Amino acid sequence: MAATNVYFSISTIWGFVLSVIASVGGGAVIVAAVVKFASDKIADRLQSRYQMKLDKEIEAYKAEIDKKLEEHRINLSTKQHISVKRFDAEFEIYQNLTKCFFDAVRDCEIMIPYGLNYVPADEHVRKKQDEDHYNKASNSVVEAQNYLYSIAPFIPEDFYRGYRDILSMMSSQLNSYERRFDVFNRSEDKNSFEQEDYNRTREINIKYEEVNGKVREYLSNLDVIG
Repeated sequence: MAATNVYFSISTIWGFVLSVIASVGGGAVIVAAVVKFASDKIADRLQSRYQMKLDKEIEAYKAEIDKKLEEHRINLSTKQHISVKRFDAEFEIYQNLTKCFFDAVRDCEIMIPYGLNYVPADEHVRKKQDEDHYNKASNSVVEAQNYLYSIAPFIPEDFYRGYRDILSMMSSQLNSYERRFDVFNRSEDKNSFEQEDYNRTREINIKYEEVNGKVREYLSNLDVIG
């Protein structure tokens, strides 16, 4: 025999329940009990759902707090705590160091420019201008060198090596200029700079920006106390 599917609507079920209640008597009392039982069940279910939602929100909030605390801990671990006096002293060192090297890098770039450059048409005027550029660059490089060596014990080794590399490249630029007036140099184009000299000017600028970036990051991680 084939199975028969029977479907009951909500109204049919409640009609059946009420008829049973009426047949056994005490309808009002039983209906009240049924309603109270159903209400309690609904309330428990709503409370359970609310509690689950609340628990999820609390867990998400705790996870966010933990994340913020971890970020703060990492941030504190990267900072160096120093006194105001020491910070002022270090800031002055890097301020002067940056100024000295900025002047030297700028003057070397004027002496051997990277890219398009205009020069006087008059040869005598051009030679006089080149000589002035060389003297200014030479003085700036010497000043930067002297200052770097004087504060070498007070800066990180990485910074010192970076500035020293810049000094080495600037010294090569000065040598390239001096080579043009070497009496033993019989080359026909000795009065012209080579392509590697122009490229070196660009490399000096890149290295200078790189070291400045490291100094900037170092200073930003200093936490002044007291």
